[in-house]
Amino acid sequence: MLIYTAAGLSGASDFPEIQMKVVVDGLAWPTSITHAGDGTGRLFVLEQAGLVRIIDHGVLQAKPFLDIRDRVTRLSGSCCDERGLLGIAFPPNYKEKKYFYLYYTGIDNGIIVSRFSVGDDPDQAEPASETMILQVEHFYENHFGGHLAFSPVDGKLYLSVGDGAGGDDPLHSGQNPTGFLGKILRIDVENNSREVEIAAMGLRNPWRFSFDRATGDMYIGDVGENSREEINFLPAGIESILNFGWSRMEGSLCLDEEGCDDLSLTPPIIEYTHEEGCAVTGGNMYRGSSFPELNGIYLYADFCSGKIWEAAWRDGKWESYLALPFGHDLSAFGEDEAGEVYGLHFTQGVVYQIVVPMAGAAN
Repeated sequence: MLIYTAAGLSGASDFPEIQMKVVVDGLAWPTSITHAGDGTGRLFVLEQAGLVRIIDHGVLQAKPFLDIRDRVTRLSGSCCDERGLLGIAFPPNYKEKKYFYLYYTGIDNGIIVSRFSVGDDPDQAEPASETMILQVEHFYENHFGGHLAFSPVDGKLYLSVGDGAGGDDPLHSGQNPTGFLGKILRIDVENNSREVEIAAMGLRNPWRFSFDRATGDMYIGDVGENSREEINFLPAGIESILNFGWSRMEGSLCLDEEGCDDLSLTPPIIEYTHEEGCAVTGGNMYRGSSFPELNGIYLYADFCSGKIWEAAWRDGKWESYLALPFGHDLSAFGEDEAGEVYGLHFTQGVVYQIVVPMAGAAN
């Protein structure tokens, strides 16, 4: 059943109309969705409390892939607790390696990145196999970031970490060039390295990033403070550490009394004010084959307003178009093996696929 269509919405006619198609429901506070790249077509969805669930050819499996609820922060039970099981990533050649990585907040509120193995049953991971990769001390109950993904260019594991603070960056994490908070980090885990490198800094709460599978470029959704939400761009292969400005800047808005006319700061490629929403959910660049009209279009949303935008690089600048006034809290986007894009409804526990309606089809 197709629901939530933008038919009749005025705007840029060269951006395709999209709809949200229900895939499954019945999840509890889903936070991330991805695939394993193993040819099975399965989707893996995280539930905030500590479960990893499998969707196999459109069917939510009853038995969890992994249950680590005993290790994850005890959640407050409110809609917007930012802790819990937040990120999952499968390495290249997962089918042979049979292990994967998780990002979660532990009982002591600290950030943990761990590796888990899978046994003979491909639908069952082994909780006792946990190997710690990284632990980061955290001081507040928000701004954890929490995304994990492998770069298609350098093969390293990337993770987003929030500034670790309640508001206005009291720890000064964003502009600390050595600390792990307020950063995009990377680790060459598949070459047995535990060295943590900083790929980008000046981030407040980078809630979902993604790699463009065609170019390797990274798109980062960074949640703003009082007035601006932003999408930042990290080009593939860049060797310098980009500084996206927080807390000297919020989006393109300068917060620094000494000014922000500084070539060391990298402004966002896309931003919007709190008249449109209050917490960006970073999305994905569409590279699937089912809807060629969407090729090269970046999809992102706002958690508070539920609005979904399409964005593309056109005529030397980024253009963004309000594609769907969805009206619901989308906690994450993700791709399947074929590059089709999905979205998660956080409070109602629904997985949607983003589709383009057939010409002339009834909504």
